[in-house]
Amino acid sequence: MNSSNPDIDLGDWVKRLATPAPIEMELARQIRADADEYVPFLSGQLASDIMIEAGTHPSIVYAKEYAQKQWNGVSPHGKKFNYTKTHHKKAGPEWVNMAKEERLLDWVNLSKDLIINGR
Repeated sequence: MNSSNPDIDLGDWVKRLATPAPIEMELARQIRADADEYVPFLSGQLASDIMIEAGTHPSIVYAKEYAQKQWNGVSPHGKKFNYTKTHHKKAGPEWVNMAKEERLLDWVNLSKDLIINGR
C-alpha cells in the first residue's frame, strides 16, 4: 500500500473560490440591477450615478451627495420621505435590502452557479 498522499482534483470550482473577486463582481452587478426598481427616482440622477468599486469585496456606491439621506428615508428633521412612485413603483429607503427580500434566493443560486459552473 502506498503511503503517499495522492493529488485529488476537486475541480475548477475550488480554483474559482481561491480568487473570488470575479464572482463577487458579477454578484454585485446583479444586485445593482435587481435593486434598480427600488431606487428613489425623481430625475433619475441617483439611479444612474452608481459605481461598483472593486476591492477585497466589491461595493455598490450610489455617488450622489444625497444618497445616504435617501437610503435612510428620513430628513434631517426626522420626517420620513414620501417617495415618488412614477418611474420606480417600488422606490423606498434601503433599496438593496428591499430587493434582497424578493431576490435573495436568486442571488444565492447565481453565486452557486458562478462557483460551480463558472458561468
